[in-house]
Amino acid sequence: SGVVDGIPVRHEHMAQLLNTATVEHVEHLHDLNLPKEPLAELLYKPCMLPLNGKHQTLDPNEELKIALNNDLSSLVDQLTQANNLYEQISLLTQLVSMQSLEYCIELEGSNRRLYDLIEEVHAHAGRLRLWSVLRQAAGLQGKVIGDIDLAVGDLLVAQKFIQVGRSYHDDSLITRPLSDDELLQRIRQYCREDVRDQILTQEVLLYLGLLIKARPELFSELLTIRASQLIILLTSQIVRTEKSTADQAYEVLMGLSPCDIQSRLEAVLEDFQTLADLPQQMEALHAQGNTQTLNWQQNLGLDKLAIPEEGWLAWRQHQGIIDRRSNQFLAKIWKILHHTSGLVIGNKLDKRNRLSSSLVLSDMTEGEQAFALLIEHMFNNIQAAEYRQLTIETLEALASFFEQNPSLKIDEAIVIDVTIGHAVNLAHIDEYPDHQANYDEHKIQAWEQFYAQSPAHSTSFIISALNHLLTVRSNEEPTVSA
Repeated sequence: SGVVDGIPVRHEHMAQLLNTATVEHVEHLHDLNLPKEPLAELLYKPCMLPLNGKHQTLDPNEELKIALNNDLSSLVDQLTQANNLYEQISLLTQLVSMQSLEYCIELEGSNRRLYDLIEEVHAHAGRLRLWSVLRQAAGLQGKVIGDIDLAVGDLLVAQKFIQVGRSYHDDSLITRPLSDDELLQRIRQYCREDVRDQILTQEVLLYLGLLIKARPELFSELLTIRASQLIILLTSQIVRTEKSTADQAYEVLMGLSPCDIQSRLEAVLEDFQTLADLPQQMEALHAQGNTQTLNWQQNLGLDKLAIPEEGWLAWRQHQGIIDRRSNQFLAKIWKILHHTSGLVIGNKLDKRNRLSSSLVLSDMTEGEQAFALLIEHMFNNIQAAEYRQLTIETLEALASFFEQNPSLKIDEAIVIDVTIGHAVNLAHIDEYPDHQANYDEHKIQAWEQFYAQSPAHSTSFIISALNHLLTVRSNEEPTVSA
């Protein structure tokens, strides 16, 4: 491995073999139209990006700065100077969000497609075993892992349904064999916004296809295999062992080799029943001080909203597309940060979605443009319009709750994804108590019903979810009246 005179070694060796081959070795190719250029030149791919730096992960602020930069020329200038593969793939990710993969940029006097530059990063990351960079490059290129269709077929033959992504929708459920293109489309649509998740999901499905043939007993109690849930379990194990946050653990997971992930996945399946509740155990919130009964009265005026003719789901989709927020919305988020160590808005596994209260409150002001851009970036990363609107409703409810309970301080960051997920669970179990034991089998139905509820109704369960997550350090159990 390595690079000699700008040519990857494996290409150079191949070129030498082909160029020194005798005529007798290739007589059977006499009818082919061979190119006039030497094969060494055809295999030569000059490195356009500098590689002489120290390849290390970027901190969340560095990644966020790149993600907020919409100046094309500035990004290209930074790319020409970047010699860290992690920085290069972050810059290329932002460029791809603004332009197509076929877009050409000028580097060292020549035009290169973004796709080719990503392929260059992909090749070097593979050589250096930088798995996170490798997965991100592969995700940007829309690569499909070989034999993934066979793995899915093996799972279906074993009479297992497969659910991809974290969106609970009928189309995310795979019940029949799919072509590579169809499968990739499902994964793109329903997986997390992080393109690495698309590749990791394929890896998980591939390993499951191998395991179901080698160790079918591991799947005896699983009717539906949820790839996203297994990724959460893998992440939760890292949270527990390394005492980290979920987004930090997710980065560790993305940096693991395929072999490590396969062995960890097998271990998760071996102990699935014990680990099934692990994510929920990690989500507990702790309040400081002697908290007495917590009260909340709905004061957001939601009960005055007229019932839309097309239903509340369509209403949320419409509101989420328009994405109109009140003038006081940013001020409400600012106030929430005074009551918790932080907020995670959007995908809880994306480190760029974490707002640290100490950093934000010390480095920014409530009306500062930088704060507004930061919140806007997080909302723009929420793909589903109805979920974007539900996130707004949740934040406004939390702001109202803390306003009515000003002395409450929570040690951990409040994860909006987690709060909404618990609210959906509580609302469904409230209506269907007999579904509590097998709630996972009814998640699609639960989410559909929650979206169909009025904001006044769903908000009451948002506050109940906060109460459900809250454990007071003095061992008092708070009771929220909503």
